[in-house]
Amino acid sequence: MTNTELTKTQKNGIDYNAEMKRIGSTFIKDCAEDAKPKVEKLGADLFSLAYKRFVDWLNYVLAA
Repeated sequence: MTNTELTKTQKNGIDYNAEMKRIGSTFIKDCAEDAKPKVEKLGADLFSLAYKRFVDWLNYVLAA
């Protein structure tokens, strides 16, 4: 690694590539944690709707 490359990624003892990876992974983890309850609720709502439609269809089939 040349001195120019070193100064692009490291300055004042900070490895900026490693720091950006750490910040990025923390951001993704935080987003996933924030989205988890919303996704779970959406999944439950979709399951509830699918179940209701299945029961309606089953009642229609059994009534015929």
